[in-house]
Amino acid sequence: MKSKVDAIIQHAVEQVNNTLSKPHVLDFKKDVILFGENGIFDSIALVTLILNVEEELSNQLEIHFSLASEKAMSRRNSPFHSIETLSQYVMEMIQEGSAQC
Repeated sequence: MKSKVDAIIQHAVEQVNNTLSKPHVLDFKKDVILFGENGIFDSIALVTLILNVEEELSNQLEIHFSLASEKAMSRRNSPFHSIETLSQYVMEMIQEGSAQC
């Protein structure tokens, strides 16, 4: 399941990155910083990424939940900081049963 979630997130990152006026060269062998200091996305691109990930989780895995929940926003460390933190957060939501399958 984690590999599928990772693939969905990476694909969504590529899609949003390609819409930027100056797309970044992405190296998925390393953890890509999405938002915050040294992040590749501004707040608008991050919102687009979140929506794309939610849509693809729904379409491909039939998992439905909001990534931008109060739970996510109240965390000390943002789940949107990097691809790895986002993937871990999605897996946590699935394991907790927060996602509706």
